Amino acid sequence: MRNRIKARGRLVAGSSAFVLVVMLTGGVAHASAQGANRPKYVALGSSFASGPSIPDTVDQACGRSSRNYANLVATKLGLALTDVSCQGATTDVVLATQLAAVTSDTKYVTLTIGGNNINYSLSTILCARQPPGTSCQGNGVDPAAATANLEQLEGQLTDTLRAVKKAAPSAKVFLVAYPRVLPADGSTCPPQNPMVAQDSRFIADLGAQLQQRSIAAAKAAKVAFVDAYTPKGHDVCSPEAERWIEGAAPESPAFVFHPNERAMQAEAALLVEAMKVKHKGH
Repeated sequence: MRNRIKARGRLVAGSSAFVLVVMLTGGVAHASAQGANRPKYVALGSSFASGPSIPDTVDQACGRSSRNYANLVATKLGLALTDVSCQGATTDVVLATQLAAVTSDTKYVTLTIGGNNINYSLSTILCARQPPGTSCQGNGVDPAAATANLEQLEGQLTDTLRAVKKAAPSAKVFLVAYPRVLPADGSTCPPQNPMVAQDSRFIADLGAQLQQRSIAAAKAAKVAFVDAYTPKGHDVCSPEAERWIEGAAPESPAFVFHPNERAMQAEAALLVEAMKVKHKGH
């Protein structure tokens, strides 16, 4: 146990700097297109879409996995995928770099975005790496700034979704929710969630607010909302076999406080159902 906790400390401490870098740069969005003469599907979004540390990594800079939900959906439905999802992406990054992949002949677009607009993952990691018994609030994490960012988020998401629809007027657009990271009540569960209780509740509430604003933006932009957040029993405090999000001490390949392959499989299943594609390649 001692070795595991030490390993967790090294991983989380290093990952916070890593997330900060990609948040500032937006990563590097490289497209990976699959197939020809099949319906075109474009995947946009942040690390919760790209799947960092889930084998196999096909783009190190963007933390893009060959087993993220976009790839699983494309394989299942016989779609030609262009995946430009990238760790660190914000709505501004989507508009400035990723949106170029969406063209008038695009038939499907998926998007998971907004977390980096409010420093969701970075705040989670900073809170988890504090010394035992120490709060991150006012010590690397600013609750007032989080509130201010949340107030802008719905408009940013709505504008981004409308831009996607404008780029591909005939496409079916799906906003995919961020899966629940912490239990709804903010429960702690060292070593997966070693935060103090007040920080855990703060992060859990931040995730809930992200969900609410995502639902509102999808409604305002008139796009489909794929709800990967509401299902319970899959957060970092869940048993390993049921967990969709790995915590500070990952037990399945995934970046800390990010989706594992089970999450991607679950999201892919939700998307396949939502897309209502009856036959492969149609």
